Amino acid sequence: MALYAFLFADPAEHFLPQGVIAGTIAAMLAISVLVIRFLDNPYTPGLGTLKPTEMQRVLG
Repeated sequence: MALYAFLFADPAEHFLPQGVIAGTIAAMLAISVLVIRFLDNPYTPGLGTLKPTEMQRVLG
């Protein structure tokens, strides 16, 4: 991932801005994978999960 970002790097630019760009791309990719994982299984126990209380009340 970082190698791909560095392939399009400008040789006249310093290393720090290019590293920040590569780090931002990697962070956005990691966050999007985590969001997809959370949205794929919303009923697992933990913070921010959905609880099927209405369904239990109707069926119970």
